[in-house]
Amino acid sequence: ILSSSQTGRGVYASRQLARGVLVEISPVLLFPREEYLAHGRHTALDSYTFVWRDKSHGGQKVWALALGLGSLFNHSPSPNVSYTLDYVTLSIRYTTSQPIAAGEELFICYGRDEDMWW
Repeated sequence: ILSSSQTGRGVYASRQLARGVLVEISPVLLFPREEYLAHGRHTALDSYTFVWRDKSHGGQKVWALALGLGSLFNHSPSPNVSYTLDYVTLSIRYTTSQPIAAGEELFICYGRDEDMWW
């Protein structure tokens, strides 16, 4: 984890990584909709959470916070890391989608740029 004047804190490769390398498995912390709307959205958590379909809540939308490195990956419309939501283990798996040089920042895509708040 390093800081950059352009992206703030982010995840960087400590060594060269090939395509298809699993770089992180982040467990998620789930917030029921009512709790999140009443409390979470008024805090810094709002910038780090995302919608998760929770089967234990009948498939309803809940909010999830990725723990570990998961909340520190910065956004790029051309990411070098992809991720898979694992609803069984309540975790997110992050895998390199292209070769990454040592010292290079790892990026994921949060969604379409026109949907981003910044």
